[in-house]
Amino acid sequence: MKEKIISHAKKEHDDAIKIRDRLQRIVPDYTKFVEKLKVTKHAEYEAARVEAEAKLAEAKKAKVAEFIAKKRAEHEAAEQARIQQENEEKQKKLAEARLAAEQQARMKKYEQDKAQQEADAEKKEYENLLAQEKSGKLTFRDSMKLKSLKARFEGGAAPASSVRHASPAAAAPSSPSKPAPFRPTPRSHPTASSSPAPYTPTRARTTAAPVRTAQDPDRALYEDLLAQEKAGTLTFSNKSKLRRLRSKFE
Repeated sequence: MKEKIISHAKKEHDDAIKIRDRLQRIVPDYTKFVEKLKVTKHAEYEAARVEAEAKLAEAKKAKVAEFIAKKRAEHEAAEQARIQQENEEKQKKLAEARLAAEQQARMKKYEQDKAQQEADAEKKEYENLLAQEKSGKLTFRDSMKLKSLKARFEGGAAPASSVRHASPAAAAPSSPSKPAPFRPTPRSHPTASSSPAPYTPTRARTTAAPVRTAQDPDRALYEDLLAQEKAGTLTFSNKSKLRRLRSKFE
C-alpha cells in the first residue's frame, strides 16, 4: 500500500514537472500573444468608438435638423394663421365699414327724400295758399301759415294786406256802427269829438301788428298744429313743422 501511494505521488510529481517545463516553454509565446491581442483589441475598440461617435454625431445632427425643421414649420404655420386671421379681421372691418357707409348713405338718402317730400308738400301748400290769397278765400289761420311759408320760400315777411284780406272780421269796417275786433279804447271815451274814421289807420295797424312781429305767425301756426295733433288730423308734412316749432317755443 505504501509503495502504491509512493508510486502515485511520484507520478503526480513527474506530471507536474512536465507541465511546468511545458509552461516555461509556452509562456513567452503566450505573453507575446496576449500583448498582440491587447493591441488588436485596443485598435478594434478605438475604431468601434470612433465609428460609434461618428454615428452618434450624425444622429444628433439629424435630430437637431429635424427639431429645427419642426419648429420652423410650426412658426410658419403660426405666422400664416396670424396673417390669415389679420386678413379676415381686416376684411370683416372693411365689410362692417362698407355696411355702415351703405346704411349711412341709405339714412342720408331717406332723410333727403323725406326732406324733399316735406319741402314739396310745403311748396304745394304754399302754392295753394297763394291761390286762395288771390281768390280772397284765405282765412286768418291760413294767412299765418302763408306768412311763415313766404318767409321760407321768398326770404321776406308777408305783407299786411294779406291779413287784412284774410277774413271779414280782420278787415276795415264797412259801417262806423260796427267796430273792428281789435279797435282800441275809443268806446271808453264817449265825449271824444273825433269820429271813428280817424281810428281806421290805427285799426289797420293794430290788425297788421301780429304779422310784422317775427314770432306771432309761427305761434299761431304752432297752436294750430297742436290742435290738429290733439284732434289726430295732423298730416305727415305738418309733423316736421310741429317738431321745429315745438323746439322753438318749448
